[in-house]
Amino acid sequence: LKKRSVIDDRVAVCLFLANELRLQDASAWEPYLSILPTTFTTPLQYSGEQWEAVRATQIGRVAAFTQKEIEYTYRNVIQTAFKTLGSIGASLRLVTAEHYTRAHMLWWSRAFEVPSSFVTDVAPDTEQDVHVEALVPVLDLFNHTNSPSVRWSFPAAAALKDHCLQICTRENPVQRGQQLWNSYGRVSNGQLLLQYGFTLADNEFDSVILNPRGFGTEGALSDHVQENANDKVKLLQTLQLDPMFTLQRSTPLAEVLLWTRIWCLASTDTEGWSTAKAFAEQPPGERDVKMVLSAANDEQSVAALGRWLQKLSAELQHEEEAGDLHDTDLRMYKEGQWQVLQTAVKNLQDYEQQG
Repeated sequence: LKKRSVIDDRVAVCLFLANELRLQDASAWEPYLSILPTTFTTPLQYSGEQWEAVRATQIGRVAAFTQKEIEYTYRNVIQTAFKTLGSIGASLRLVTAEHYTRAHMLWWSRAFEVPSSFVTDVAPDTEQDVHVEALVPVLDLFNHTNSPSVRWSFPAAAALKDHCLQICTRENPVQRGQQLWNSYGRVSNGQLLLQYGFTLADNEFDSVILNPRGFGTEGALSDHVQENANDKVKLLQTLQLDPMFTLQRSTPLAEVLLWTRIWCLASTDTEGWSTAKAFAEQPPGERDVKMVLSAANDEQSVAALGRWLQKLSAELQHEEEAGDLHDTDLRMYKEGQWQVLQTAVKNLQDYEQQG
């Protein structure tokens, strides 16, 4: 199916895993499969009050889309393809939607990026080995923390013929019975909850995604945001800024102000466009953000950003005070977002006071 481009790598692995789950004790992978979870706690499994608490959030939208994608793939792609596989398809047709859904959830929460040469017999590129997603038994048993006690790596490309994974401890000595922790990366509570089903207290990598449509309540500015949108996206990409901004507690205020300033440019603001384009053409190390922020209409866009951030913060605080967040992970997810917004609001207030 993969060779015929009916399914991609991810679906192929999920289908293989689903069939092994179906085989149970008869599977060659039974020792590994037997220790994998059978239930999950991500928003993909939410219902009732839990689902209502995240339905309108970004992770709620991603969860809803992923649920539909899993259902569509099994029903319209996999089941249809089975009919073309003859006797092999007859066996695979015993893979149920439940098997495939569990396999997808295992993949969703346990896959790692590894060098492609680690999982194939193809010789790696001597310059840069391509990375692919794969399940890595043993490595996927470590829980996550922002201060890991292990580090892992693959040998240099020349040694990959042995398909070796190295896991080393950061502490010496390690006590018997001591839990060892891995890091899944600089991951926000939103992503941790969505992908793994848990959150961390006071997560330094918490974030809020800012969609420029948030300026929709700001009168004339909402109209400006829609003007020349494609040109603004290209300009932001030149500046290595995403069209939808990821705001963290450590985000320099100048970056979010620059993002705001560009999105709020009016098509008639020739001075603003000229200044922004000149700024983007400068070498990154020589750019002076003040050149763009001091352009016409800056005061209006900064004020709009402040009102918007305060509105988002107030909405999160209202949910907390109303007692709508009974689930600990949901509460920590939204508290983390509130802290990010509060930090940004404070920084913005200091900026305005300093002129």
